[in-house]
Amino acid sequence: MNYYDLEFFKGFTKEEINTILKLTIPVTYGHGETILKEGETSHLLMLITEGKVKVIKKIDEQNTKVLAILETGELFGEMSFFDEGIHNTSVIAHSDTSLLVLGKNEFELLEQKNPILTIKFLKKIIQTCSSRIRFLNEEIKQISNWCITLRMKNK
Repeated sequence: MNYYDLEFFKGFTKEEINTILKLTIPVTYGHGETILKEGETSHLLMLITEGKVKVIKKIDEQNTKVLAILETGELFGEMSFFDEGIHNTSVIAHSDTSLLVLGKNEFELLEQKNPILTIKFLKKIIQTCSSRIRFLNEEIKQISNWCITLRMKNK
């Protein structure tokens, strides 16, 4: 796998990427394997280097909703990584999937040894989160419009 071509690392130098790679652990999952489970904790940041994952939210005891399909170059696990809370969703390998996993201790090591790279890394994560919030805002807008249309029809 050529990590230098991953979308997440666009704008990073090869040296910066190598510094980050030294702190991560490559992990693989087979299709259908659970990577993160809603309600549990792991405090790991994960970057997809190959494959796809499904992000799933439990609705009730029998029902779930697929919130997103994330692909190569995308990141997940950031919420519990930073707020140290439980996983808000489950993540399942949608295909055979390879990841780079960054632990909390390794991130803190990066903070201590290379604060400039840490800021650059955090900016990328913030961009990812901002993009997801924009997408969710659009979904909320569509759902709101749908609800208003339904109410108007039922009057």
